[in-house]
Amino acid sequence: MRKNDTRLLHRLIEQSGSSHHTLFFGHYPTSVISTSGSQNMRQILSDQIYLCGHLHTGFGMLTQLYNRHSTGLVELELGDWKDYRRYRIVAFDQGFFSFADASYHEESGNTIIVVTNPKDPRFVTAKEPYAAIRDTKTVRALIFSDIEIETVVLKLPDGDSFSVMTRDNITGGLFTAPWDPSRYKTGLQELKIRVTLSDGSLVEESRPFSLDGSQQVFNSWAAVILSANWLRLTALLFYSLTLLIVIVLVISRITVLGGLSALARVNSIFIPLVASSVYWGLFPWALGQVLNNRLGLIFAWGILLVDDLTFCPPDFSFIIGLLMHITYTIPLILILVRRSTRRTREQKSFCSRCGIFFFCILLCYHCYSISSVYGNIVLLSTMAMGRVALAGYLLKRIRTVSK
Repeated sequence: MRKNDTRLLHRLIEQSGSSHHTLFFGHYPTSVISTSGSQNMRQILSDQIYLCGHLHTGFGMLTQLYNRHSTGLVELELGDWKDYRRYRIVAFDQGFFSFADASYHEESGNTIIVVTNPKDPRFVTAKEPYAAIRDTKTVRALIFSDIEIETVVLKLPDGDSFSVMTRDNITGGLFTAPWDPSRYKTGLQELKIRVTLSDGSLVEESRPFSLDGSQQVFNSWAAVILSANWLRLTALLFYSLTLLIVIVLVISRITVLGGLSALARVNSIFIPLVASSVYWGLFPWALGQVLNNRLGLIFAWGILLVDDLTFCPPDFSFIIGLLMHITYTIPLILILVRRSTRRTREQKSFCSRCGIFFFCILLCYHCYSISSVYGNIVLLSTMAMGRVALAGYLLKRIRTVSK
């Protein structure tokens, strides 16, 4: 986000300052958004609610990718509709924000329960009158189903049985039941709502609540994914791996490290390997289509737009760089070491040939993936054809050196 974008965001926050709630929608989570100012997105959106996507459910592994940051920002990822048919219902009840995520089932029916009071303490914001929960007289929930609802019952922490929740005749989807908040003054509590449908099926929803601010811990993986600064982390990993590759090659040249030492002492192999590793970290990878098909020079550390020389911070280029090292540089070094040994030369190892085959498959797939992001023009760049040419040269060179 540029300075103009952050100024606009500050202005929107000021304009909505008198409202009970302001929801911010965005595609990317804050962990992958960089800002040009002194404040990051979590500081700009402090004590706000941010609904986003992009990471969705982490390939189906995390269905609840939620977090509340130290700045008070509540960040809620939503799974994608395309692959997992995830959707969200948001409700506001007397100043309290509540939501529920569910998966849509076309054949088996859909029932979703949104408990609006008492509120889930994990998602409390500074704007909400949290202490007001102690003065409420009813437990409230919105329940929607494409199958007729027969009964809705509630079980509170100190109850041995379920009590019936009454449907509101005006709204239709609102169900309420009386409760006494004074009985749950301390600690983290849990309530349970059970819905019986006309086809005999049961749907249950359990919800934590507290009146003294007691908190339930977020999913640890979700907290890490949404709290981490992925730009800095992936940059650290990329440059650390680049440095490690160079250091190992240099050490192998001056000491004995098996077959790698023999390889590193050949200048026509050592110099291209070191130079290419350094090149990926410092110099342009390609000329590609970025930001509405504008042409830009792609570096590991950012993108330089050709038309007006504007610099854009990196998006996921460090991840691409890591993949280049993991699927290209390191396997290429291992293949060169393998082919330089006498056993491989004499026996023409089947494993060595398989290794080269899979290496070529990985290289082609990586080139295809990059072209799908930055356009086919990148296929003529150093990160595509350049790597193909380098691998071909080194594999041909190792055959000459081994003879």
